[in-house]
Amino acid sequence: MKTQLKSEYFLQQIYQIRQMALYFGLLCLFVFVYLDYQRFSDNNELLQEILWHRLIFQLIPIMALIALAFWQRSKNRPKHLIYVGMTTGIVLIGIGHAEILVTAYEHARYFPKVGLVIILYYAGIILVQPLLYSVIASVLIVGFANHAYSSAGLPADEVLSITVFYGAFAACCLVMNVVCSRILANNLKLIKEIDIQANTDNLTKLCNRRYFFDQAAHTQKVAYRDEKPMAIILVDLDHFKQINDSMGHDRGDQVLIQVAHVLDSFSNRPLDVAARLGGDEFVLLLYDTSETYIHEVCQKIIEQVELIADQIASRNPQVNLGVSMGVASSQAQAGLDSKTLIKIADLAMYEVKKNGKNGYQIASQSQFMDVGTDSDQWSMA
Repeated sequence: MKTQLKSEYFLQQIYQIRQMALYFGLLCLFVFVYLDYQRFSDNNELLQEILWHRLIFQLIPIMALIALAFWQRSKNRPKHLIYVGMTTGIVLIGIGHAEILVTAYEHARYFPKVGLVIILYYAGIILVQPLLYSVIASVLIVGFANHAYSSAGLPADEVLSITVFYGAFAACCLVMNVVCSRILANNLKLIKEIDIQANTDNLTKLCNRRYFFDQAAHTQKVAYRDEKPMAIILVDLDHFKQINDSMGHDRGDQVLIQVAHVLDSFSNRPLDVAARLGGDEFVLLLYDTSETYIHEVCQKIIEQVELIADQIASRNPQVNLGVSMGVASSQAQAGLDSKTLIKIADLAMYEVKKNGKNGYQIASQSQFMDVGTDSDQWSMA
């Protein structure tokens, strides 16, 4: 079976982390504005100029990034467009910080340069962007800061020192970007493998019993919403024990695998499920199917199992492998869950075995009644 655990699930977690980080960045911006008032309250002209830079180059880009993060959580959004937008936004914020520092320097006032470190941290790691976009953002921020500081007349040795520091810090962030990306990728791979092992029958690779009932419950909800029927075919191999006793368990396992392949070939649609319930008992869930199609599926299963039986009989004529199937189908509005349908299908399968095995029967009205359902709840008897 294929895992139902998609990468999109983890991407949604990343998007949520990104949103929280941007909210925190917005909070930090308000704190910095408060500090601006405290630091430059004696120079109204300088304060107004700095606040203007905060608005144009920081507040507006942060709000745009938050909106972009919300937009990205919707499906089918162009990822490259998102990354370009994120890169542009963080670069504008970095430019804004450099412009504020230059403005303060031109008025002979001190402004801490360490703020750009926070921006580089966001560019390299926090926004969780692909490495290429993180590199572009970091290089542009450091490059513009170097140019702005030099143009403002800061001492060359100071510009060189701060540029080297910014570059080294950005490089560390980018290295962490690579490391975290690989950890996330490896964790996703590991979790998918665990998910497959938890939901898959180890021998046949079909869904296991637990996963079948989980998926059947989901299918029932979809069937109820769309007003579609669902059917369950309970499959049990006849005389399977003879194979284990006379030919060994390895040959018995091969037969189970072959039968599993047959059943899996009929579960190609997204909501169809083939599963091994245990031993030589299998189940096939069919969504939105007709009685004609059910007859067709059951007949083909019998034909395919007969081919497997012929292979076994050529080596041991005394083994008479067959298959008995019981079918229960119900309209979604009837409210019959998968466990109830299996009970009904089991009654139908018992009739097949009682009447000579190697066949199938669609559950009758009386068999629905036997498990306590009303006569208007069965649909394909």
